Amino acid sequence: MIKTRPARGGSRKGGNNRRRSTGKTEIVKPLPSPASKAKAAPTLKPAPSVTTKIIVSNLPSDVTESQVRDLFVGTVGPVREIALNFDSKGNSKGIATIIFSRNGDGNKAFQKYNNRLIDGS
Repeated sequence: MIKTRPARGGSRKGGNNRRRSTGKTEIVKPLPSPASKAKAAPTLKPAPSVTTKIIVSNLPSDVTESQVRDLFVGTVGPVREIALNFDSKGNSKGIATIIFSRNGDGNKAFQKYNNRLIDGS
């Protein structure tokens, strides 16, 4: 790939020692083609993280902590802590933070409930 680009200038300080653009053409190394990429050594993917904490949003304002606990304990596993977020007037913001007791239960809950309606309404 050939690209025309002005040369970048010298120091950050002012003065007469700045380089001037010469408008020279420089050769830029081409990107590898998909065929050459296939011949490269395979890369390792990082191990999936084990999550114990999730944040659930878009909950109805009348949902209680015990309802959230019942849902996740019954379908995912034991819960260590649940925190609902409230505004200054005491109204629910519709956001809950759930911390599970077992490693990986956060992943299980995410896979089961991400972008899904919980109560079917």
